[in-house]
Amino acid sequence: MRVRVWTTLLPALAAFSAGCGGGSSHPASSTSSARTPPRTSATDPPRPRRPLALRFERVGRLPIPLQLPAVAPLGTDGALVMGGLDQVDGSSSAILRVSGSAARQAGDLSTALHDAAAATIGSRTLFIGGGNGGSSSSAINLISPGGVTTHLGSLPVAASDVAAAALGDAIYVVGGYDGAKPLDTIVRVTPAGRARVVAHMPRPLRYAAVAAAAGGIVIAGGTVGTNATDTVLRFDPTTRKVKRIGRLPAPVTHAAAVAIGDKAVVIGGRGSDVDSQRATVLAVNPVTGRVRRAGHLPMPLSDVSAVASGSRVLMLGGRDAQGHVRDEIWSARAVGAPADTASAAARDIYAADRPGHVAAAARHARAYVYVPTRPVGERPL
Repeated sequence: MRVRVWTTLLPALAAFSAGCGGGSSHPASSTSSARTPPRTSATDPPRPRRPLALRFERVGRLPIPLQLPAVAPLGTDGALVMGGLDQVDGSSSAILRVSGSAARQAGDLSTALHDAAAATIGSRTLFIGGGNGGSSSSAINLISPGGVTTHLGSLPVAASDVAAAALGDAIYVVGGYDGAKPLDTIVRVTPAGRARVVAHMPRPLRYAAVAAAAGGIVIAGGTVGTNATDTVLRFDPTTRKVKRIGRLPAPVTHAAAVAIGDKAVVIGGRGSDVDSQRATVLAVNPVTGRVRRAGHLPMPLSDVSAVASGSRVLMLGGRDAQGHVRDEIWSARAVGAPADTASAAARDIYAADRPGHVAAAARHARAYVYVPTRPVGERPL
């Protein structure tokens, strides 16, 4: 019998193959019917798929232009947008609720802040850190969908210029600035607001693009000292190790990041100069570190905020190359396959060489079992 293993179907059982073999006095024929897929080997390359790409369209406007706001998903098609800098570089205290293409003010932070981070775990959205007037905040606040702020806890040290991503049952806050010096820390924050340092990066880092993908935290670009960096790091929460996995095509800081499928997608940003905004969208493989182009923004933008919400990506605000702060709400949908071809493609493994036996390569795979056409005279199964 031949067992065809597909990684996209439910597990087939060795017991079924045993039953098939036991019901006949003849061995199963090696001749397939005309409809049987052609024989391939387990080492054949996966079928090609279109690379991931994002296509953006403007769907609305924020009540005010904003750069560097903190953003977190809300429901299946919305977001909470908190704080940020306005057109004259003043910190905002506004909590905006975006739903579909509409945006309205839902409440206010207790203090006007920018360069903060936000993330959602379950139904809880946390607003973390931030800065104003050269000082940094250590506060960890719970933000309700209605814009009500509740203080939960504090970071180990005050931090602005931070980025964060939720993974499992925690939020991981990356790098930042404590008001005097940049930080090299990765801080784990629980939904209850308890925080502790769990790792250190090779160098202090600000304004990194951070997303959770494939069981780890991808940290792309950012500012080291006064210069943008092209380094891509990965933090593993299980081992608490940070390692470099790749490089971006060019140094990028002040970019946003979201997870799409098993990729971390880096959106926009700029180089070391404040007027060097980028329109590039890059997909980062969080395991291999390979970086691919994944589309272009409608215009070069840095300091945008982005969040995956339902089946789309929302991108909000930002700063253009002329120094204007933007108020657009952009929506993007993924085109192509977000998953790795190697993990999502089908492959053939001829695994059962005798009734009841499944080769080691197939024991933990999800399998589709088929029986070739019976020779004439063979008894029914």
